[in-house]
Amino acid sequence: NTTSNAATPGKQKLCGWLNKNFKIEMTDGRVLIGVFLCTDRDGNVILGSCSEYLKPEGKRPPKM
Repeated sequence: NTTSNAATPGKQKLCGWLNKNFKIEMTDGRVLIGVFLCTDRDGNVILGSCSEYLKPEGKRPPKM
């Protein structure tokens, strides 16, 4: 059983994002701005010092 310490391209990209400011636009129209900390096992993004902003009612995507 051999394991490699070499990071995959995806892992390298994630490491490059550490402690960078992120702006994430959610499908429901919310905007999150925070510092990228990590992802969890399910692939959810974890932001630190995060603020949430709502778009004005007329500019939100319609609810299904």
